[in-house]
Amino acid sequence: MKNSFLKLTGALLISCLLCISCTKNKAHNGYTITGTVNGAEDGTWVRLKSTPSLFTDPIVVLDSVKISNGTFMFSGKVDYIDMVNIQIEPNTNVYFYLENSAIAINIDISKSDKGNGYNPAKVTGSITQDLYELQMQKMDSIRNQDKYSAFKGFREMVMAAKQSKDSVLMEQVKQKMDALEPLEKQQQEELKAFKINFVKNNPSSPIGPKIMGIAFSEIMMSREEMKAVYNLFKGDAVKASSFAFIKKTYQDYVEKFVPGSVAPDFTLKTVSGENLTLSKVNAKYILVDFWASWCVPCRASFPKLKRVYSTYKNDGFEVVGVATGDKDKNWRDAIVKDQTPWLHVFDVNKKSIGRNGDVADAYGVPFLPTTYLLDNNLKIILRNPTKEELDAKLKELFRP
Repeated sequence: MKNSFLKLTGALLISCLLCISCTKNKAHNGYTITGTVNGAEDGTWVRLKSTPSLFTDPIVVLDSVKISNGTFMFSGKVDYIDMVNIQIEPNTNVYFYLENSAIAINIDISKSDKGNGYNPAKVTGSITQDLYELQMQKMDSIRNQDKYSAFKGFREMVMAAKQSKDSVLMEQVKQKMDALEPLEKQQQEELKAFKINFVKNNPSSPIGPKIMGIAFSEIMMSREEMKAVYNLFKGDAVKASSFAFIKKTYQDYVEKFVPGSVAPDFTLKTVSGENLTLSKVNAKYILVDFWASWCVPCRASFPKLKRVYSTYKNDGFEVVGVATGDKDKNWRDAIVKDQTPWLHVFDVNKKSIGRNGDVADAYGVPFLPTTYLLDNNLKIILRNPTKEELDAKLKELFRP
């Protein structure tokens, strides 16, 4: 009898343990997102969305619910960890890494940025999000070192100078900007080293591509550096949506749009409404300059480009400015205001679902400005040269 009792007790114990195990596995078999919202009315829509890193990728609504009693809940299962966005109407956005766990989010609508709606909500329950926030803090520590204190308040100074339209103040800001350029480069190199080191130590982490960000660009890296870093990523890192930017940048800069390859031909409308075909431009060498009226660095580069243009125009040098992701009126107004004397065309958006026009997409334009120096057979000589590099190359080509 005693043995029977012990066997029964053992069986019940094992059964209980199995039930606990099943419950535990079930809890981690998917995700639950529990949100508490302050400042939004009941009935307000909340949408769980994907966060693609390329303008040409669609944003997918994964789920949607309405706020009830100041709360909302999502549940489901993800095949891999990735960054998502919880959007609360009309313009509140909370970005975080979604994984199969119980996640709690506390959102105060009043803290949403009025421009892009970004909200610094408190997110708990995602280990990946915790790791991401830790890396952000470490990068902030690099930026906030005493040796970089000259940058504090500088952005506000630039914005104030622009709004004042005071030419004297603008010149002072420009001089300070030029003086800080070496220090800015030092800071960028330190941040880049931190990011590369993170990827080396965490090659499969889904936050790796996001951490790397625009440091993985031709402005910050040589082709050899890109090859080395690109080949580090594996596993969950290459599944993350942010890896699309890394992959496209690598393909465009290292594999596709390299010196010696031929750039796509195109036909676009000029300011006067006529067709301009790139291959028919009467010039020995052409600089194709992708820009937009809203792009501050683009228009800031024009004074130097004007000097280069005037120096080599009579030798057979031409510039074709391709306005992309812009509005027709703004494009025309900018040309008049900047007095840019070269050829201008407008890049329309018919096929692309992103911000860029179709020609910019065909040229793999990752940011503005993006420039290509081509010969009269559309063969690429330089991609994104500085004005000094462009001047030196044209001097070599025209006046050896």
